[in-house]
Amino acid sequence: MSMVKLIHSSSFDPIVGAGAEIIRREGELTKQASTIFGVDYDELKPDDKSVGIHVVALGDYEHFGGNRNSDAFEKKACVKYHDTFVKYGHVFRHHRNKDPEKAIGRIVKSAYNEPMGRIELFIHADKEKAAPELERLEKEGEIPFSMACSVKFDRCAICGAMRKQAGDDLECDHVKNHLGEQYEDGRKVLTFNDEPQWFDISFVGRPADRIAWNLKVASALDLDSVKAAEYEGVVAPDDLACDTEISRRKLGYLRDINELQGQYTGWATKQASVRTARDRYLWEFRKLAAASLDGDTVSRLREQPVRSAMSALASHGIVMDVPTFFKYATGDDYEVVVKPYMDKVAAAIPSVIDSMVGSGRCSSVCTDSTYDVPEPRAMTGLRLVPERLDAALSKKAFDARNGILEATMDGVDNFSVADRRPSCYNDSQVVVKLAEAYVAYQLSAIDAVVNGRRGMSKLDAEALASVSNLKH
Repeated sequence: MSMVKLIHSSSFDPIVGAGAEIIRREGELTKQASTIFGVDYDELKPDDKSVGIHVVALGDYEHFGGNRNSDAFEKKACVKYHDTFVKYGHVFRHHRNKDPEKAIGRIVKSAYNEPMGRIELFIHADKEKAAPELERLEKEGEIPFSMACSVKFDRCAICGAMRKQAGDDLECDHVKNHLGEQYEDGRKVLTFNDEPQWFDISFVGRPADRIAWNLKVASALDLDSVKAAEYEGVVAPDDLACDTEISRRKLGYLRDINELQGQYTGWATKQASVRTARDRYLWEFRKLAAASLDGDTVSRLREQPVRSAMSALASHGIVMDVPTFFKYATGDDYEVVVKPYMDKVAAAIPSVIDSMVGSGRCSSVCTDSTYDVPEPRAMTGLRLVPERLDAALSKKAFDARNGILEATMDGVDNFSVADRRPSCYNDSQVVVKLAEAYVAYQLSAIDAVVNGRRGMSKLDAEALASVSNLKH
């Protein structure tokens, strides 16, 4: 899991020249700027619905030092990673960056200006969507903006210690307690960002809230850039935040499950027809459900290390249903603390998944490794599961699946769904948090089944999860 940092344009020394300039004619884009972007103006020219803006985003450490948030971007990082602005980024308002469809512009080109030592961008701002920002920029000649990047780690300028998260065990005393301070020998406590992945540039002020913006920035500048991002609620896009192989696989599962849930709902409500062989095969999964294990088996699972227990379940193709999972996860607290929420949690899961996928907030469940099983090649040395538990799981798997997956079509029945989407009791934060916890487990279980057990395909596992989520 990476850190997200928020960098304000005003955090750089004025000599950097961070700012934005509207480009209306070819002649306004200087020969130097055209050379920087490496293309002719015709390739940068916006269409009739957009306005071209030349943005000086940030300066490098060698020319300008660190910024007022105590972040430093060395030349080599600027050269190597400036293009992530184009690869991952869009232009937003106030960092509402979860849905690219809500962007008010796009980043067309990026470049590192060697003589000036800074990253520059050429963006197209939509005339209608960005109207308030363009009006301010035209009238006042400036507009505040900030940029967000994701970093896997940062590095202390004093001792070289690298941290992966603010406050983690790797965080040195310099960064934790003295960030921004300058020692008598001239050294300043900064964090170097060696591998920044830029994903957002946002206009953050309107004429009516200039004073509020100034106060907000003044407050944010007292914080480091990680805390500033938390303050603003800025998170990295899912495709960037899921930066490990397993988290990317789980992101794929989650998106597929959400799509399958929509298909099953359409079939069950007769708003869509089961037509193809694939449709009929998937429709048969309505007869399946996630496994409900007896109390003795759950107790035996709890006696094992988490990875051993998850591996044992995966070896039999078992994904626990909602009550069984929470019995396993909470033990003695289940009956009193968790059980009263179970019906609402089960009902909420499809809509919680739909909301996460729709809003681009999947990374929290996809990067949760609590129930991950190591790759098969890394499982040597895990404690073997007791024979009695293995036999119990084997019987459960056989009972649940015996004779069910015959791809026949015998009518629309035995499938519980209300309206087009199951009702979602997500007015309670507790219900939503519990639902998200189950989804995180479900994705880990699917990955373990698909990658650690022969005989169940990725599609089978996703379909099983989808119908189990809809049956409540």
